[in-house]
Amino acid sequence: MTKEQLKQRLELNSAMTQIAADYLRENACAIEREMVESLCHSCGLSETDAVYTLFCIIAGLELDENPLHRRLADQYFKPGFRCLSAAEYEADAYLRNIHFPDMAQGAWTVRWESYQPFEILIYDDYRVDETGAECPQLGYFNTEYRYPCVYENGVEWMSVIPSEINTMRPLLKQAQGKMLVCGLGLGYFAYHLSRKDNVEQIIVVEKEAAVIQWFTQWILPQWEQPEKLKIIHDDAFAAVDRLRPGEVDTIFVDLWHNAADGAPLVQAMRTWEPRLPGTRFLYWLETSVNSVLRWNQVMKEYADQ
Repeated sequence: MTKEQLKQRLELNSAMTQIAADYLRENACAIEREMVESLCHSCGLSETDAVYTLFCIIAGLELDENPLHRRLADQYFKPGFRCLSAAEYEADAYLRNIHFPDMAQGAWTVRWESYQPFEILIYDDYRVDETGAECPQLGYFNTEYRYPCVYENGVEWMSVIPSEINTMRPLLKQAQGKMLVCGLGLGYFAYHLSRKDNVEQIIVVEKEAAVIQWFTQWILPQWEQPEKLKIIHDDAFAAVDRLRPGEVDTIFVDLWHNAADGAPLVQAMRTWEPRLPGTRFLYWLETSVNSVLRWNQVMKEYADQ
């Protein structure tokens, strides 16, 4: 790409991000069933096409009058827009086998939250096409979809939502052998590792003692194969620094809430990769993290000119 093409792509990606962020912040639940049914009936649209059309209207995309908006809709929003299957996610082994009763204990609160019918949500990481367009994966359920959510001192700490599930599935397929998992969370990734025949041992490094205590009290007793798991109370970078070549086969790193938070941590963790040849490093949200790093470099080059 020429510098001018890079600049144009950055501007388009930024415009898409702003539109999506504004919609999810202000209008995520703006579409109602009656609106969808009316549009299907009057225009002969499928349900998904009706929801997509309403999304574009509410997001302020003027598809007939504004060529930029048409390009954003056709290249960025439409390719990944879909109706999600509640049954598919409810069949996930973790959600099927790990139970989260509504409870409050000390700093911790567990309750079931829900996506409303036709609420727009992000269900996966960006898909980046051959031109560098970072396409958001937006979708909806046409029924209420409930999911467990854990709060610490009233602040959401972790939830098992479609975006978490979808962004971890391809990494789970790559994981094998002796695993080092950086970050415990609700144990979703580690639980699925424990069910894999080609995963021998799972060592989880978690620096927050309260997280370990909560997990071992409420989640771990529900595992079918807890003997595969070892939890270490430590800093992930310190634990990786102590590793010897060949000591683990795969390292999974999930220490951030989003790609912006993760970018500097991934940069730091990658400095250990040459020191551990033969060990595969897997990073949560790597596509989005790489995007942040790539565009940060582009902006730096422009600033240095």
